[in-house]
This record gives sequence, C-alpha cells and structure tokens, in this order.
Amino acid sequence: MEAGLQHAGGKSILNSTNYEDGEPRFAKVIDLAKRYGASVVIGTIDEEGMARTAEGKFKIAKRATTGDR
Repeated sequence: MEAGLQHAGGKSILNSTNYEDGEPRFAKVIDLAKRYGASVVIGTIDEEGMARTAEGKFKIAKRATTGDR
C-alpha cells in the first residue's frame, strides 16, 4: 500500500479499511493516509463482523473518526 502511495500521481483514495483485522492494522492504514494525504473509505466492519443495524454502523463510524474505543 505504501509503495502505491509513493508512486501514485495526484490524490489517492484507500478503499477500504476497517477493524476486521483489529486496531493495529486500521491504525497503520490511517497513518499511511495521513502521511501521504490520501482519503480513506472506511467500512463498517469490526472485530465482530459487519454491522447490520444503523446503530452498529454509527458506532463503528464514530470509533473510526473520533478514536472512541
């Protein structure tokens, strides 16, 4: 992923990251996005799987954008 960001022209979009593989992997992707100025599409999937309800989706989205653990 980093190699692609290093060589891509223009603004990149990382599609898609989520918490399926845990917090450390998610944090790595976000750090890369910040370092290279990339946008990120975040899926509403966490360690328990895909969120099925609006409440579950909101909980994951809030976690991803505010760091609420």
